[in-house]
Amino acid sequence: MYVVAGGGLAGLVAAARIVEAGHDVRVFEPTDAVGGIARTYGTAGDPIERFPTPLGSTDIDRGGRVHEVAAAHGVADRIVRSRGRTARYLDGVVHPVDAPWERLAYPGLGPRNVLRRRRVERAVRASVPDDVSA
Repeated sequence: MYVVAGGGLAGLVAAARIVEAGHDVRVFEPTDAVGGIARTYGTAGDPIERFPTPLGSTDIDRGGRVHEVAAAHGVADRIVRSRGRTARYLDGVVHPVDAPWERLAYPGLGPRNVLRRRRVERAVRASVPDDVSA
């Protein structure tokens, strides 16, 4: 018997491959649900991903690895394409932070920190050479 530590995406794919190879496997997950950092949870009716895990079309389109594993387990029809929105969850409220005005309005950040972040971003861009070819 094989043992897989963790029921995240990598652990579940590893377990599936082990089973496909004809072996027994046991997955140990310390939390009450599988999904790892890609797991979605509900907050006041809004589904939120713990840590967004973007997948490109080469992963989820027919023939992609995620599609392949999902199809093997009969759930490929549940893959949903969506343009995600970025938000922060603070004190029971979802705060969108995609647009500049949304970031300014976010109570956990405030205008002063937005301006500080903008200065840092400009300094980083200015320090990166235009041509980094070898």
